[in-house]
Amino acid sequence: MLTDELIAGTFAGIFGIIPFYPLDTLKSRTQTRPNEYTTTLNLLKTMIRKEGFCSLYRGVLSPMVSYGAINGSVFLARGLTRDALKSGSPVPRPLTFKEECFVGGSAGFWSSFVRSPMERVKNVMQVRNREGVKA
Repeated sequence: MLTDELIAGTFAGIFGIIPFYPLDTLKSRTQTRPNEYTTTLNLLKTMIRKEGFCSLYRGVLSPMVSYGAINGSVFLARGLTRDALKSGSPVPRPLTFKEECFVGGSAGFWSSFVRSPMERVKNVMQVRNREGVKA
């Protein structure tokens, strides 16, 4: 069922963001403030000391929602495209390699309409600090 694919994709996106989000936050801070910290470890210690451990997850709610939506749209588009390609066949059959590539491309195309705006919001949230420095 397509609703199962949408729900599975949503959960995949939500839970997939949690483990590595702090590394993405550190990367964003390093890129936007290259002269402020001597090393990544220095940045990590400074953030935890001055802003608290939770600063590593600042803005995580937005990407959790957005990656849920992105992955949900990927799974849904994949299911819809796959089903459309299979509907013309009188007997159940696996998709050819070219068809699978088309299915993947279709899923990536449709998810980009969700992904791009959400990435911008995530980046702005990551580079802000407690004092309200703007990106």
